Amino acid sequence: SLDAFAKRVVTDMGEQVEKAADLGSAIHTACEVYANSKELPESPEVAALFAPVREWFDRDVERIDCIERVVTHPEWGYGGRVDMVAKLKSTGSWAVVDFKTQKVKRDAKGALKPTFYETWPLQLEAYRQAILVEAARKQPLDIVSLVISSIEPVPVIPKVWPREEQDGYYRAFINARNLWVWMKGYCPIEGDE
Repeated sequence: SLDAFAKRVVTDMGEQVEKAADLGSAIHTACEVYANSKELPESPEVAALFAPVREWFDRDVERIDCIERVVTHPEWGYGGRVDMVAKLKSTGSWAVVDFKTQKVKRDAKGALKPTFYETWPLQLEAYRQAILVEAARKQPLDIVSLVISSIEPVPVIPKVWPREEQDGYYRAFINARNLWVWMKGYCPIEGDE
């Protein structure tokens, strides 16, 4: 029946979303473990998808400052977990790096065509600003999204967001933060309106 079909579609959709989230988490964990110990994933599926990430790590990561570290900004009252701060050979500078798994599609000519969302650099710049207020931390200059395919082992696709746009990203993030404060009626810091 049509009702039974609709229920099955909803169930299948939920299972696919859950499986994708689990796979993304497994790849993310593999990044953390490899950065800390050079240990490879045990799961054959995760190991195959992680292989291009390992190649990128070995080729481009000169030094790692931190991996999976919680940062906070005391003035603005926000925080989050930074995937990695590392010195990259490709940019010659320290960068806040965010690992993003997605079903990377190909264009008509077969070239990889990842989706880079306009909100990604806002989060990265917020992390970078929080790191900058911590006196003893490295001062990353760049913010980088690293897209990892969750459907086939293809080269990772890094995007270094333009430095000249960082102030704008941060203003947009603070505006979104202020809207959230207003909508929730909750101030994470005293004296904030």
